[in-house]
Amino acid sequence: MEEFKESQTTEISKTEQVPSESTGKRSWIPYLVWSLVGLAAAIYILVSKEAFQANSRNFVRILSDAFFTTGVLLGGGGLLVFFTQRGTFDALRYSFGSLFSLFKKDQSDTAKYASYSRYKESKAGQERIRCRYALIPAAAFLTIGTVLTIVFYMV
Repeated sequence: MEEFKESQTTEISKTEQVPSESTGKRSWIPYLVWSLVGLAAAIYILVSKEAFQANSRNFVRILSDAFFTTGVLLGGGGLLVFFTQRGTFDALRYSFGSLFSLFKKDQSDTAKYASYSRYKESKAGQERIRCRYALIPAAAFLTIGTVLTIVFYMV
């Protein structure tokens, strides 16, 4: 009985993964970058619609437009990354890559992928970019835009 507990404990400890210290310290940076990009887009919309010269009711309307539009753009970018990672555009990428390789002077790498199935196999082992870095700030911008829209119609 004791041997069973001991073997079970060692198997569990072998499968547990301890996150590295460097990963935990910098995991917030992509969220910050996407948030700053969204904030820059929102400020651009505010400036282009001359929001700072508008009265308070129009200011809230323009502010809600800026945040909602930014949320939609960030969300669209995040969803594009999500669908690209799932292989939605792999056939297009493979076909255009094969087409453009015909026009290269250096023909040494034209047979890099003999078929589409080999191309898909090579892509399966690659590390994927996380789309949540764009989707979470997009959800925040959409939420702020929705709340401001509600405030606009209540006032």
